[in-house]
Formats: sequence, C-alpha cells, structure tokens
Amino acid sequence: MRTERFFILGSIILFIAASIESISMWIQDSTTDGAVHPILFIGMAGGLLVNTRLALKMLKRKNAHAQQVRELYSYAEFGKLSSGLFHDLVNPLTAVSLNVEQARRVCASNQLTKADHYITQACAAARYMERFVTAIKTQIGKNEKRIEFDAVQETRNVIDILAHKALQAQVEIVFSAESEQILCGNPAHWNQIMLNLISNAIDATASISSDIVHQVVVRSTQQAGKLVFTITDHGVGIPVHDLHKIFQPFFSTKAGKGCGIGLAISKRLVEKEFGGMLAVRSNSEQGTVFTISI
Repeated sequence: MRTERFFILGSIILFIAASIESISMWIQDSTTDGAVHPILFIGMAGGLLVNTRLALKMLKRKNAHAQQVRELYSYAEFGKLSSGLFHDLVNPLTAVSLNVEQARRVCASNQLTKADHYITQACAAARYMERFVTAIKTQIGKNEKRIEFDAVQETRNVIDILAHKALQAQVEIVFSAESEQILCGNPAHWNQIMLNLISNAIDATASISSDIVHQVVVRSTQQAGKLVFTITDHGVGIPVHDLHKIFQPFFSTKAGKGCGIGLAISKRLVEKEFGGMLAVRSNSEQGTVFTISI
C-alpha cells in the first residue's frame, strides 16, 4: 500500500536525521576542539546504510507475505465455490452432448435444416464453457503482469462464477454498465476484488429469512472523470460500531463463517493496484453499499 511505503520511508528519513544529529553532538562533545573526525562520519554513514537496507528488505518481505496471503485466500474462496462451478460446467456440457446427438440423428434422415439448428445450439454452449473456463483461469491465475482490460467484462465473468451460489441463496445479481471501462492493472486482482464484494453481498442478502428472491445490484458508471463501481445489497447491514473496523484484517461480522481478510485484501488491491478508493456505507434498513472509485 502506498501509505505503508510512505510511512516506512518517512521513518527511515527521521531515523537518519535523528542519528546524524545525535552522533554529531556526541562527537563534538567528545573532542577537545569541537572538530569532527571524518572516519567517525564514515562509520556513521555505513551504519545508516545498513539500517536503510534492512528497512527496505522488511518492506519487500511484508509485500511478499501479503501476496502469499492473497493467493491462499483466493484458492480458499475458489474451493468454496468449486461445487457450484462444476454444476455450471455440467449444464452446458450436457447441452453440447444432447444437441450433437440430435444433429447426428437428423443428419441420418437428411433433415439438414434441423441439424444446423442443433449444431448452432451446441456451439453456443461450447462458447459459454470457453468463457467460463477462461474466467476461472483468470481468478486463480498467478500472472502478475499489468495490462489493459475491460473491467465490465471481467465483472461479468465474476458474476458467471457466482451464479450458482446466488441461485442457492435465492439472490438475483443485477448488473448494469454504461459501456466498457478500460483499466490498467492485473485482471486477476480485479476479479478477486469483485468476487469478494459480490460474494459478501450475496451472503448478507441470504441472511434475511424470506422466500422472496432478493437482488444484489452491481453498477458501473463514470462520475467526474472517475470509474465508479457500486455493489449494493439489501441485507441486515453492518452495525455502526463495526463500520470503522470493517477493513481491518481478521475482522468479520459473519459469526465464525468468514476469516475476515477478504475486505482487507480488496481495499489493499484497490489502492495499491489501481490507485483508487474503496468505501462503505450501511444501515439496518437499507443494507450496504460498497463503492470503488478509480
């Protein structure tokens, strides 16, 4: 996170300044004429260089550790969704099989018009599987390259992955976007952000005891030159006294059902990867809205 880097670099600068002042005063007090010996300054500079390198090494280790946590969390979330993913792959695979079988039968009786219809249906199901597998590959991939990508299309891919979870929770995901929205960064990171936020919204909405199908609304707009994504649920909301803790690692309002790092990771990725902001507002009557501004 940029703020973490600035804090560490600021600490290094303050440490260097304080060390120079302290050592200079010590040297001047320890000499008879107030002159400072250059060898002592060389030793001081060497010590400062070592401390600076250690601080930078700690920063690199911290970033590497955060990356490992993000990957482990991504795999854990993928594991939770795996049964639904297989279900969503079996349906189009069955459609391909049935349509190809029907095409084979009608071809045998020279009904080529009907055969063309079945083949078209089979191709459409195959293309859906291709898009779905590509979305899964992006979600669990380790590619760290920054590229230009369409955030709207990537969000649709995430919604496809969460379709089975939403169906089981009796939640309808409604997505509206004005047009394609091009971002520069890692699409896998964007997918994880949206997966965390939309999945949380489904959980919050499903916590309401009702036979009615509720909606989670995902909206993409342009506001004052910024790309804005909002994820809105109509669940029980977040208690006011918990709102300031919602992005803290290992804090969760799911009563033992969550590990509490999804929102912390999402906020870190929004700020570090895309230079944006992730905000939340919530109340018990209207639910919760998470807003990404980039």
